Amino acid sequence: MVRALTIFGVVAALTAAASAQPAVNGGTHELQANTAGQQISLEVTGGQAVQGVEFYAQLPAGDGPCFLAGDLLTGTIFEVNHDQDPNAWGSYVHAHDLYLGVATNSGTVSAAGKLVTLTLDTTGLWSGTYALQLRNDVEAAQTNFCGVDATLTDGTLTVVPEPGTLLLLAGGAAGLLRRRRR
Repeated sequence: MVRALTIFGVVAALTAAASAQPAVNGGTHELQANTAGQQISLEVTGGQAVQGVEFYAQLPAGDGPCFLAGDLLTGTIFEVNHDQDPNAWGSYVHAHDLYLGVATNSGTVSAAGKLVTLTLDTTGLWSGTYALQLRNDVEAAQTNFCGVDATLTDGTLTVVPEPGTLLLLAGGAAGLLRRRRR
């Protein structure tokens, strides 16, 4: 009886592990104000065997950070095992939405580690908090691992003023207070 329960427990654990989905968390990222070329990385967890990814991301339209580029290869889970031309997937980068796709040359890779590096621009922005969605509402598509759904958690981008700007503002406020007291 104990042996049957042990075998049942092992089978149940293996079945649960096999049915789990890769997970991508957009995270919380701080960006410097008024600066182009800032990079953030997103990770995938779960360790499932995957053959590729269709990565979608979207930022709020209008005033806010903009995408400049995305990289699914450099230092990622696909760096060593990928098709030679990820642009053949029809990848695009627009100011507020982006799509990147890549597949393995052969076999699979483990969905555990760095998934993508996004390059962003905050030129003209001094502060604010913005949503980073792991989907594209216009195309009604979301990040997936070539037919394997993923658990997605959207992220947050916070634009913070440079320390020098904060010191300048604090100095100005102190000067106004001193002048007012006179």
